[in-house]
Order: sequence, then structure tokens, then C-alpha cells
Amino acid sequence: MEAAEYAKMARIQDEHWWFAVKRQLAQVILMRHGAAGGRRRVLEIGCGTGAMISTLGAYGRVVGMDLYAPALEHVRGADRLVGDALSLPVADGAVDLVACFDLLYHRNVPQVDRAVAEIARVLAPGGHVLITDSASPALYGRHDAAHHGARRFHKGDLQRQLVDAGLSIVHASYFHTAVFPLVAISRIGGRWLRQLAGTGEVSTRGHSQLRPTPGWLSAMIGALYRIEIPLAARIGLPFGVSVVVLARGADAETASGPRDAS
Repeated sequence: MEAAEYAKMARIQDEHWWFAVKRQLAQVILMRHGAAGGRRRVLEIGCGTGAMISTLGAYGRVVGMDLYAPALEHVRGADRLVGDALSLPVADGAVDLVACFDLLYHRNVPQVDRAVAEIARVLAPGGHVLITDSASPALYGRHDAAHHGARRFHKGDLQRQLVDAGLSIVHASYFHTAVFPLVAISRIGGRWLRQLAGTGEVSTRGHSQLRPTPGWLSAMIGALYRIEIPLAARIGLPFGVSVVVLARGADAETASGPRDAS
């Protein structure tokens, strides 16, 4: 993400509806699916400017890790750690709850399978992983380019990555379903118009669509998500701008293999 985008995110992340919805969704899923009990060791990989720290702090002591040290300057309420998702500076089995919010789509994660393997390595037996990320590859556009996005995910593909790393899926859903039609019109329609004009390539820099939202509009959006969040957390939604997956590591006995009955 461009340096200016980090500064902009830090300015608006406490109030902007996009981050508020993500915090609410994370809280509901962790509580509903039994991942929030006790005081835990929590690691957020790719924490950026710390928009999710306040939510994660309810479940234990949080370490916020990011590859980009200047982003960590904005983080409050967590220990800060500079590190690479492909080689986590964390001991095996040291973390009870790993969170990755919009990380795996990033071009600084060229090998998603390796990043997921690292998550599985540092996860304590029976620990949980909560991931949100960009969904629906057809929506890739200038906003993604501004945030250095390399990919968007189908839900099933992301689930398979986690299962291949030895994790079990607890719950998965698309979300940001309410705004999907508007985003699709903006991005797919905009790309179609650029192609007609002969400028169809997506800029490698681009401009984020993240900007302050008027209070009345935030209230309307909040009302929509009071319906969407429970649906995403309980039964799952069939499409959306983003995807959320909660997975669980193997228990200690399972991870070490069957015991000798003799």
C-alpha cells in the first residue's frame, strides 16, 4: 500500500463503516463459534495501522506484526513487531489466536500456501485462525492496485489452502454482500468503459476508494449490516466483496498422532 494510504487509513479507521463492520463481524464470529474463551496469546499478521487491535484485545495480549515499520507507528494497544508473513519471527505453537485481515491478497505475499503454513506452525494446539480477505476475482480494480493487491479469492480456494496446511474449517462465508452490486457496477463497469476507451489496463498505483463517509450514509449502511453480520456468522452468505474463514488447529493429541494402546 502507498505510504499516503497508511496515513489516510489511520485517520479514518476508528469511524469508517468499513472497519467498524469488520470489527463487528470478527467479534460475532469469534464469540459464536467458541474461539473467544479465556485470555489468549493473540497475533495479528499484517496489522497495518491497527484498525482491528481494539477488537482483538478483548481476547488476550495482542502482538501486531507488519512488514512495513512506518505503519506500526500508528498502532496503539498492542506490542509491535516487524516481520514477514512468509517467515514469522514467532516460535512454533506460541499463539492461541492468529488473525489476518486483508493480508493474503497482498503482493508482498507471493506464496499464499507458505504464509498459511507459517500460520499453522505458530498456532498452538486447538488454537484458532480468523482470516478475512478480498473476494471475487472479477472485482479486481484500481482500489486493489492502490493497496498493492495481487489477487482476490474464491471462498473454496481459501478454505483449501487452510485444509492443506492441516487446519480444519470451523466456519466460512462471504460478506460485504449488501454493497456487492454497487462495487460490481463501479469496478466491472469502470473496467469495461476503460476498455472501450482503449485504457483497459489497471494502474499499478491507482487510487483507493476509501474515504470519509457522511454520517447519514454510515447510519444507513450500519442498518444493512445489522442484518448481514448475523447471517454471515450463522449460515453463511453465497457471494460478497470479501470472504471470512475461521479455522482451528489440531488438538495436541491429534497433532502428535495416535497413542500406543499398549
